Amino acid sequence: MFCRSMIGQAQLLMCSNEDKVMELKSIFVLILAINFLTGCESVMTTQPMGETVVKLNPEQWEGTWKFPEGVGTTTVLDKDKGVLQASWIERREDGTGMEVVKGTVRATGDMTFFVARDEHQKELFHWARVKKGDNYLIMWSPNVEQFKILINDGKLSGKVTEGSVVLDELKPEDIQMIDDPSANLLKWKEPDIFVRIGD
Repeated sequence: MFCRSMIGQAQLLMCSNEDKVMELKSIFVLILAINFLTGCESVMTTQPMGETVVKLNPEQWEGTWKFPEGVGTTTVLDKDKGVLQASWIERREDGTGMEVVKGTVRATGDMTFFVARDEHQKELFHWARVKKGDNYLIMWSPNVEQFKILINDGKLSGKVTEGSVVLDELKPEDIQMIDDPSANLLKWKEPDIFVRIGD
């Protein structure tokens, strides 16, 4: 398994015509999961992002999803607790194998996040800002380098460890800054789109 930045290097861009999907960059949960499991550079928190759990409608969140490297599936494990599982087949040097990741969909106001506990440091959480459409999911990953700059400048509280960032407890104004495109803390110009192609 190879290391990528928080989301990866491929993406899908949906056209106005639903029958036409152009390759541009990658996916929602699946590539995110690779980074959770491989320990690539990321922005982590000590508490899950989002004040409340989003109750998931399986008809909207479950399905088969297309991305440049293949096809994956999502399953709602607990709709009331917002628990979502993604799985896909990945090619490795020693053959192919199933990959699975589990996370929670949470929200603060009109901001929605996908949150997954770190594989090795259980007290830390990975996250991304997400938006759900009828047949697609859009994800904006954290801009790791910009978080490092603001922490070094004392504008955000946290620490940089081995290239990754661990944020201290976030204040409401910190959350608002993260969601402000002018702060450049999310990759607003590089959204990742995950397109549903079946149930």
